[in-house]
Amino acid sequence: MKQKSYFKQVFRRTNFKLSFLSFFYSICSVPRLLLEVFIRKNMGSRYFSFGLSIILFLLFLITLLFSAFSQAASFSALGSNGYGLGIFGILFFVFANKRRSEINSDPTHVSFDEFSLSTGELTGWFKSRKENGTSLRRIEIWFEPLPFFIGGLVLMFIPFTRILGLLLLLSSVLYSLSYMGAYALARDFIMDKIDEKIAGEEMGQALKSGLAGHEARGFTNRSPIPTDEEHRDQLYNLILKRDKSGEPTAVAQ
Repeated sequence: MKQKSYFKQVFRRTNFKLSFLSFFYSICSVPRLLLEVFIRKNMGSRYFSFGLSIILFLLFLITLLFSAFSQAASFSALGSNGYGLGIFGILFFVFANKRRSEINSDPTHVSFDEFSLSTGELTGWFKSRKENGTSLRRIEIWFEPLPFFIGGLVLMFIPFTRILGLLLLLSSVLYSLSYMGAYALARDFIMDKIDEKIAGEEMGQALKSGLAGHEARGFTNRSPIPTDEEHRDQLYNLILKRDKSGEPTAVAQ
């Protein structure tokens, strides 16, 4: 049976902001791919999907063909917007193929020197900003999607690129939200480990001292503490993990 830590059982709260950002992080694979091929390089072999790139390229190609057909047939459901999407699709595929060439495609290749889910390396101006001291967090959340956001706004005022402009605008917003989610999840993971350690250590102190209302470092023990010292020792060994020195290190998972 899977155990739950005291911290998660008693203290862990539902974080709606984290859930909101996590949702965007989980659905943003396509919007990020649409932008990343232009601004990243050397992506991980399990992160970059050339198969998805081909599917997206075919969709862009279909819109281009449909646009040409609809104009020839005086049918304006898509109109000339398909040309803008088609041109972008061709550029997207060229850069996607370039990104694929940077990846070792040998299915037997494995390496402890490469993180296969790497989001890639910064390029151009973004790389120079990082070298000049700008935090990676700021670059990924704000600077990288900004050119696409501005470009999308501009393209929305040009008749045959309005749909492309909207696509770039939405993709840039989702790109930013997805990295907000990634950083929020990463921080939450570390904070969980810290709080679990504090909860484990202070729970151990409560069991050692026999004080039911033990408070320290913001942690309050709300569990009943047995009055019998032997029973407290048994709980101490059951609940807490120990390192080689015998000291408690965290609440058992």
